Amino acid sequence: MAGTFSTDSKYFAEFSLPELNPTATFKQKMYVVLKVSNYDVILGRDFLQKAGISLDFNNQLITCNNVSTSMKKPKSTNNFNYAIEESHVLQNDNLRLQHILDANYEKANLNEIVQECTHLNKIEKKGLYDLLSKFEQMFDGQLGLWTGKPYEIELKAGATPYHSRPFALPKCYEKHYVKK
Repeated sequence: MAGTFSTDSKYFAEFSLPELNPTATFKQKMYVVLKVSNYDVILGRDFLQKAGISLDFNNQLITCNNVSTSMKKPKSTNNFNYAIEESHVLQNDNLRLQHILDANYEKANLNEIVQECTHLNKIEKKGLYDLLSKFEQMFDGQLGLWTGKPYEIELKAGATPYHSRPFALPKCYEKHYVKK
């Protein structure tokens, strides 16, 4: 319908669209073109329909399974591709991950930490310092090793272990449950 094109090869891809559904994966035959383009991937109407994805250009929304996210505004250049903005949940997850990666894993100065607790009196500060000192090895800036007993989960006979990512919070409830 959009004309003819030639491809260099075909590729069977498995990918996800976490902005719309962090748990779903899609499998799709892709055609590879070596020619430079403004687009990384072009998903056709056949895929969008099969995946249940609808595009609402009037309201600038992309919707999948009753979860909507805003389209990015076109760039002021000639690159007019529409992409999905990260949802608030995904933004919060990225910020949390960045905070963990940026954490400073140095040995803690227990005396300095206790002195910063200005809401405590001298006796309470001494008690806090004694408690922290008792467990000083926990504040050495190093990740430890689990020294407890191994924990085993007994499965029912014939049961197969299964792991999946948690369900996404629908956009309509996000403002009630996600702290900004």
